[in-house]
Amino acid sequence: MIAIEDYNEKLWRLKELVAELPPSNYAVLKRILGHLERVTDFEDTNQMYATNLAIVFGPTLVKPPPEMGGVTAMVNMGKHNTIVKNLVLQYHWIFDIEEDEEATE
Repeated sequence: MIAIEDYNEKLWRLKELVAELPPSNYAVLKRILGHLERVTDFEDTNQMYATNLAIVFGPTLVKPPPEMGGVTAMVNMGKHNTIVKNLVLQYHWIFDIEEDEEATE
């Protein structure tokens, strides 16, 4: 996914990857990102912009595989943070939040 140059294509692939998660992992990720997205609603007050949240939560949410060495993991940390930042910024689209709300009404 990181090798994809086109931003929109990258977001579509990210959405596909999230949809492929096991149901329990999907539910937990949706809940965490929903909370982080709400934190950004108050970013002017709390200074927790999507970029800052990605720096804090990126290493936990996008953990490199164990076979990847420590140096390689550090080099890729910026890419992992970008993934988390996009997950926060595109939360409603990635998880189809508006469709879920319409279905419950």
